Amino acid sequence: ARRCGMQLAYLSREQYRHKEDGRVAAENQSLYLLPEGGTNALAIQGCTELAEEILHEVQPDYCCVACGTGGTAAGLVAGFEGRVRTIGFPVLKGDFLFNHVMDLAGGKNTLPVSAWTLQNDYHFGGYAKWTPALIDFIRYMEARFDMPLDPVYTGKLFFGVWDLIANDYFPRGATICLVHTGGLQGVAGFKQRFPMAGL
Repeated sequence: ARRCGMQLAYLSREQYRHKEDGRVAAENQSLYLLPEGGTNALAIQGCTELAEEILHEVQPDYCCVACGTGGTAAGLVAGFEGRVRTIGFPVLKGDFLFNHVMDLAGGKNTLPVSAWTLQNDYHFGGYAKWTPALIDFIRYMEARFDMPLDPVYTGKLFFGVWDLIANDYFPRGATICLVHTGGLQGVAGFKQRFPMAGL
């Protein structure tokens, strides 16, 4: 970021708690605040365009995506307009995301509730939590399919879809699209923090 000309300013925990109430912006006139997870109106618009691209290229019956703040899922739900069932795989505990995503996508009045669902059983204990089974799966996917995954987002998504397929969740012959949202930049830090994981 510095090589590209960015100036980094560090915030205390107290400042960070008030990042969205105007105090931090008042102290930093040139500040542009990116919300956590990058979820804002522009993000929803970009992911709506992603849905259109997926429809043009794949025409799936299901589209599966990892969920943190829900912005990517909301854009997909809005872009598919009920033509594709979107399934979100939360990386956090709890089912609080459903209504949040529907609101971001345009609300229940404009979209059928059936356009979107959550699979809450694949968070592996919560955000950035992991188990040996998840790490084994990530290693298998890379060795067998040359598919790099991260343990925070995409590993959980792919694990969940793989498990649902094995348990006949999807109708035979259904086309399933998985959106790989990245997260690979965090793998090096994960390996450093959890060398015992063997990732």
